[in-house]
Amino acid sequence: MDPYEAEAGKIPPTDLYYDLPLYGRYNPSPQDFNPLEEHCNSNTQEALQYWTGVVEKCDATCYVYQNPFGGRDVFALGSIIVKSCHLGTRDAGAESSRDYSIADKNEVAAIQLVPKTLKGKDVIIQERIPGVALNVAWPYLSPTQKASFKTQTRKMILELSTVKPPSTVLEPTYLVSDPNPMVNRDISSVEGATLFSDRSERDSRELNFMHNDLQPSNIIVRNDQIVGIVDWEHAGWFYWDDVGVVHSQFRTPNREDFAGVQLSEEELEDLEYWGDLYAFNSSVSSMCSE
Repeated sequence: MDPYEAEAGKIPPTDLYYDLPLYGRYNPSPQDFNPLEEHCNSNTQEALQYWTGVVEKCDATCYVYQNPFGGRDVFALGSIIVKSCHLGTRDAGAESSRDYSIADKNEVAAIQLVPKTLKGKDVIIQERIPGVALNVAWPYLSPTQKASFKTQTRKMILELSTVKPPSTVLEPTYLVSDPNPMVNRDISSVEGATLFSDRSERDSRELNFMHNDLQPSNIIVRNDQIVGIVDWEHAGWFYWDDVGVVHSQFRTPNREDFAGVQLSEEELEDLEYWGDLYAFNSSVSSMCSE
């Protein structure tokens, strides 16, 4: 199958995401809902009323992801993605106490998205990027294509890392400071310690602008090219090697996770392929600078 096929009617029943037609694929259509431009980046009363109506259009038929832990659901409505808990309750569940506004502000600081808080609910609205998520395309890619996407992603990491923090930023931090990232960003205490612990050797290292969540599901591809990066809530000023540790330990699978599953060595290597994304050597850096 074409790895970049995004029309739901052309996806075979054997596809891993066949039962989730709105997940990881978007092929724009003239019939798609498109928000009125005058209400984007606006906080007028009229705009808030408009976006309230938009959120109300998001029902069970629009689900991309239904959160079972008391947090926000994800909906696809035409050309936009809506993250909201308006159909459920936040009274219970592991994510019920999560303050999404901090992560939303972090995304806005990174890519100037449009967050809204409507009717007391946590809501963020984003533009959908035409294409296919890399994890969705992955089973249909050749080894050469997979290697190309890793190189392209590494080039983006290098380009982002050239952006340096303001002189007032002296230690690792998200773009928008978070007093409780374990709750508000749903990270483990080990991840928090890796990113933020006070270690003396840091004095000799440089802080870099890092996306910090480059899972294949956050990379949108089309025609052998990366066309978009999404979900910037973890972006900030971090040390390269710390983000690399977090990526390999928490963002990608390890073969130990599949100890009880009968998988071939080739399958295990494929599962781990994305884990060394930050393990650059001079030859990789040279390729990425071309």
